[in-house]
Amino acid sequence: MTRVMVAKMNYYLLIYVCLMGLLTVNSQMTQYANRFRNFSIESETGSAHLVTMKIYQDKKEHKIAATVNITKDIHVKSIEVIVYRCSFEKSDCENFQKWKFTRNLKSVVYMKNQIWTPIFDHITPKLDIPFIKKNIYQTPNANLDTKAGVTWYPELANYFWRADVILNDQKDKKAFVMKLELEIFTFVERNNKKDRGSTRITKTRSQ
Repeated sequence: MTRVMVAKMNYYLLIYVCLMGLLTVNSQMTQYANRFRNFSIESETGSAHLVTMKIYQDKKEHKIAATVNITKDIHVKSIEVIVYRCSFEKSDCENFQKWKFTRNLKSVVYMKNQIWTPIFDHITPKLDIPFIKKNIYQTPNANLDTKAGVTWYPELANYFWRADVILNDQKDKKAFVMKLELEIFTFVERNNKKDRGSTRITKTRSQ
């Protein structure tokens, strides 16, 4: 075997090792998933009631199966989203973000690639915002887009979260309030198989 052939073999071997290294890194990327701790529905006007609710685990994620009874038509005037950031002990919470929307409400609710998108996408029949009809609404497998959440706030997994999604009627009454409590945990995906040992980041908020 000539020196030229040996050199070529070593060159191709080096390329192969580099490619395998890149594939290994890509196959071990950190992934995020949610764990719901609570889900409830409230209403100042008696327009909405939670009939059934179950939080279940699907692979690494938690999902919600719920049935909500809208007992009166709701003409939505505005939507508020209030997010509370808490320590994992839940004893120390602060108002982290608050949004209020008064225009293009349907576009806001069904906006793509947002953390809340999968919840509203799975509600049947569809919520015809701003005019929500009296009906029984179900969501068999709702979850959150944790990837969108981490993109928005990279330290999402460092805290416990509470969120209120409020639909106000024309009299500014809270006709529909969806309350969520959850945490985000991390896991490593290796060779298309999730590692059995999930690792949660347990760093709490600095005082």
